[in-house]
Amino acid sequence: MAQNLPSLYGGEGGLTRYLEEIRRFPMLQPQEEYMLAKRYHEHDDPDAAHKLVTSHLRLVAKIAMG
Repeated sequence: MAQNLPSLYGGEGGLTRYLEEIRRFPMLQPQEEYMLAKRYHEHDDPDAAHKLVTSHLRLVAKIAMG
């Protein structure tokens, strides 16, 4: 699963490339987010967890950059 996440390091323009790559993960609608969280909680579903995490990478990057 971690191998599907873009790397922050390496090459020219690493941060710019990372920010571009995380845009490929769709933002979730509130109902979709709720259903994925429920699916993860009830079934320990790693795919649901992956979608939840990757859908918030833009927010994480924005907070980290200040």
